[in-house]
Amino acid sequence: GTSVGRTHEVVGLATVRLGGRHVEIPLRPIWTGVLANTLLYAPPAAVLLTALRVAVLGLRRAWRSARERRGARLARLGLCPACGYELGEGVTTCPECGRPMASTPATPTKPAKRAARAQQPAPLYLHLAPGDAPPEMDRAAPYRAVVVAEAEVQTPWRLLVCDWLVRTGCLYAILWGQGCELWHDCVDESNLAEFDFGDIPRERDIMTTWHADEPLAGAFWFAAHSAKHPDVQLARTIILHVAPAPREAELLAAYRAAADA
Repeated sequence: GTSVGRTHEVVGLATVRLGGRHVEIPLRPIWTGVLANTLLYAPPAAVLLTALRVAVLGLRRAWRSARERRGARLARLGLCPACGYELGEGVTTCPECGRPMASTPATPTKPAKRAARAQQPAPLYLHLAPGDAPPEMDRAAPYRAVVVAEAEVQTPWRLLVCDWLVRTGCLYAILWGQGCELWHDCVDESNLAEFDFGDIPRERDIMTTWHADEPLAGAFWFAAHSAKHPDVQLARTIILHVAPAPREAELLAAYRAAADA
């Protein structure tokens, strides 16, 4: 049988009789054991959680890429990119699912493109030294952000900046510089976290590209010419410069040169 004997108040032990022998069971934490278990089990748990996080981000990117390729293929066949319903000429809204269809204007000439870019507002330059708090900015017109990362940063601060991008209306993030792949993953994670890792509405889904092996001029050219959201018109561009010291005039001039190329 089992019986409980006396308790050792000094060391916090209770003597329990199990099957004819006495066993001492601790009533207080054994801190050396707690520390040993923490050192033993915490690293594998951290590795597992990190692997799960990377897997979730990778699956999301793969799903979004497959969705975009499927939509483009259906559109080329004259079908609705969302539901695959057959569309007729001049249809502006899918009669099956109600999705608006993007019009296909004639390809503008180079002078027309330059004139259109000249009418666009100049990009806004923001400088952040590593560790600085992002500026207060209301969520107004949606924008594209070119993150020029010229400094190594800590992961918590990078996540803080990515949360700020999502919160203030960034819908296209072009990442260039040191750790641009990490910035890319961080923006995706912040976008997912905004919707509790569930489905993201198309008009709030942030497009992301990273440019690890390109000169900065290439990232600027992409931002000026190709960074368009499939569902939302982006009214402005923000150059977010992450570096110890600002280079506003130089980066704005480089962006203008790439936009005019």
